Amino acid sequence: FWKEIDGVVSCKKHLFPKKMKLEVLMESWFNQEGYPVINVSPNFKNGSIQISQNIFVADSSSKETNDNVWWVPLKYNIINKRRKRITKLIWLNDTKLNQVYRDVDLMNRSHCLYPVIFNINQTGYYRINYNDENWKRITQYLRFNYTKIYKYNRVQLVDDSFSLAMKGFLSYLVPFKITTYLPNEDQPLIWITFFEKLSDITSKIFRIELHDNIKVYLRNITQKLFDKYQKEYLESRDALHKKLWQLSTQWSCKMDNPKCINISIKAVEEWMKNNTKVPNEEIFEALVCTAIRNGNESVWNFVASQYSSIINPNNIVTGLACSTNKSIIEKYLDMTRENQTFHSKANIVFEKVCETQNGRSSFFNFIKMYYDEMEESKDMEESLYKVLKLSNNNTCFDEVADFIKEKIEFSESEIEEIRKQWNQNQADIRIVNDWIQTKKTII
Repeated sequence: FWKEIDGVVSCKKHLFPKKMKLEVLMESWFNQEGYPVINVSPNFKNGSIQISQNIFVADSSSKETNDNVWWVPLKYNIINKRRKRITKLIWLNDTKLNQVYRDVDLMNRSHCLYPVIFNINQTGYYRINYNDENWKRITQYLRFNYTKIYKYNRVQLVDDSFSLAMKGFLSYLVPFKITTYLPNEDQPLIWITFFEKLSDITSKIFRIELHDNIKVYLRNITQKLFDKYQKEYLESRDALHKKLWQLSTQWSCKMDNPKCINISIKAVEEWMKNNTKVPNEEIFEALVCTAIRNGNESVWNFVASQYSSIINPNNIVTGLACSTNKSIIEKYLDMTRENQTFHSKANIVFEKVCETQNGRSSFFNFIKMYYDEMEESKDMEESLYKVLKLSNNNTCFDEVADFIKEKIEFSESEIEEIRKQWNQNQADIRIVNDWIQTKKTII
């Protein structure tokens, strides 16, 4: 990023303000919290680009930081009439006002679907949000010419679009539409980024087990990757490919990929026949979790009995939480009170159990019954908040909210803030679900 700044400062086109000292410019980067979202609105008809900035921080409601602005060097690509990339540099001043830049090359592309891509190779320390027209062009271009966009910019497009949607800057339709090109993608880093974003949104908003359309869509776009890495992972040349194999297995199993389910069940059945045949350690958690989710109580009991016999027993703890059988879940929660081994792992049990709807329901009933005799802990409270935020409907939300207000010091205004976000999450889920339902050819 500092090379990017140096490039703009030393540019012969004198983009750097004449009377501006470099140390003054750098103060905005050294002394302010967060970093900017650069809003880019290219107009392909009149050859202009309108640009502005907002702050991107963990707490976007903070009054102390939401007025922060930066001097930002911006590098972007357009495609000229000869279908060649042209790289350009501009300078964004430290203001929230819209700034307009002229670029006649945009008009040459107005009749085509070539997009404008900012933050070349993701060297800048900021996120990019485009107007609807450019996001549409990006989606189309990825579908048919994805290799023409630099690898690190493809990473950026997946990362930025999901991150911006999670913060409310962007509709979730944008990142989901971008994912339609992924079956053709062969770069591990892009896939790893996608799975990281998928982990973020499914832990906070999209509950895969309750939304079959979304689950099927995700299963379809990852099927080709899963098939490839089941055959080729042993030949992988580096740690990046190995990590992708692990993530591909984990998520394919979560999305009920039949092949992944069969592999998992077979691995655990062989383990039950011969307890020296422990499932592959590198994908142990995914295999055990899937076998337990699709197995009966005898499978669960066997896995629980192996707690002391494997290298990483925490993988047993998380795997046992994957059951969707309410009686088994209740039994497991009771073990955090009655069994010293699992009592010490209660924080992991609570967190993992709350990843499924039956788990959240059982956990809430468990907490209502035993809260007064349990030691208060941050982990327990966080699991309760998770149950609240992932409530199925208004009735469930109100029941959990009333309990939290009674037992934990939590104000009405804080509950209403969570309710507001919950309502928005439900709207986001409906929008994505409706898009998938009306989409005739998913891949």
